[in-house]
Amino acid sequence: MRQTLTIITFIFLLPLLAAAQSNFRPGLVVTTQGDTLRGYIDYREWRNSPETITFRTTPDAGTAQQLTPENSRYLEVSGLEAYQQYHGPISMDQIQYNHLTVGPDTSRLTATVFMKVVSTGKNLRLLSYTDNIKTRFFLAERPQGQVYELGYRKYFVNTNQGRKVNTLNLYAGQLVLAAAKYGPVSEELKQQIFGADYSTAALAAVVAAINGAQKPVSEKAGSRPSSLRFFVGAGLTASNARFKGAEVMAASGGPQTTLAPTLILGFDKFANPNTRRLFFRAELSYTAPSHFDFYAREHRYGSTLSYYDHNYSFSQQTLSASPQVMYHLYAKGNIRFYAGVGAGFNLSAYAGNEYKITYIINAEQGVALAPDKTPDYASFNTLWMNFSAKAGLVLFDRAEVAFAYAPPVPIAHSANYTLMESCLQVGFRYYLTR
Repeated sequence: MRQTLTIITFIFLLPLLAAAQSNFRPGLVVTTQGDTLRGYIDYREWRNSPETITFRTTPDAGTAQQLTPENSRYLEVSGLEAYQQYHGPISMDQIQYNHLTVGPDTSRLTATVFMKVVSTGKNLRLLSYTDNIKTRFFLAERPQGQVYELGYRKYFVNTNQGRKVNTLNLYAGQLVLAAAKYGPVSEELKQQIFGADYSTAALAAVVAAINGAQKPVSEKAGSRPSSLRFFVGAGLTASNARFKGAEVMAASGGPQTTLAPTLILGFDKFANPNTRRLFFRAELSYTAPSHFDFYAREHRYGSTLSYYDHNYSFSQQTLSASPQVMYHLYAKGNIRFYAGVGAGFNLSAYAGNEYKITYIINAEQGVALAPDKTPDYASFNTLWMNFSAKAGLVLFDRAEVAFAYAPPVPIAHSANYTLMESCLQVGFRYYLTR
């Protein structure tokens, strides 16, 4: 229980540790006075559009400047992301099903915010703004620079058949009108516009077509790294099993630890491929059979020459599927250090599972009764689940060495005992892609 509480505490502390880590990258800022400042921007994995951004003239400068939409017109993290200032109305209606209103909600808020530059071109620039309500997309027309939101609404309507969800794709008409300002709108472009959903990829493709480009062009330079990373690996797993309860093995038989090789494969999904701080891991592993031998001696009659020997053995092999969430707490040069937590969904096969009691009548004379054997002694959980804490060291973005610990969980039980198992694993993973 103590180990499980430690892992739960770590889960809650991980976001705080992540928030404390800086990640300064080269960039530039254009102030509201028109001055261009070159330096370093603390580039984060912003789930929502940032409200403030830290800027330094050098990565190790003692003082830092806070960039806000009120003092910065434009900023760019070189080769990664760009944001521009926007002042104007922002829709506040919900689009999540559980929060929809009956009839359209046209409420708006006038605010000054940072908007992410999604794509750009000779005619139009696509922007996005995300808060806790939703993600909105905006269109900036050139050369006049008019910026306005692409409308998208969802709301309930009452009909004779009951309440239904109505969707207004206002953005489609807006895109057609915008495209018409720069030339004839072909039927092919109209079909693309009216077939596009309200998403980054679809709208960026439409804006690229209006701009006369074959694919979306980002404001930032450089190619975007992949958000997926595949790997294979191998490791060594130390499994520790022990009895709890009224069973003789719980009182006299100590825990048993065995070592077994483990094969690993899986992939990582980065929340932001540019920063590569937060990532989600899906992993499949196979641990070869581990053999456990328990022994306990029981003196029932006060004699040192007469006793019962208890022997129990079984073997276990396990196939595990493990979703995990990780965060790079340290990243500098060719070295990264990450920590995280995961869950294991395990399928185990067992063999042996025999309990044997031998009554030694006289140890000096070697007199004993034939062993009393109980096959299929334990009722094992074929399917079982555990949780783990993990930490790893990444070298040159090519390989990692990692450690994982899973606290004890029951794998078998009866009215008198519970058989608990914990695991400690050291593993090596090689990245097939980067």
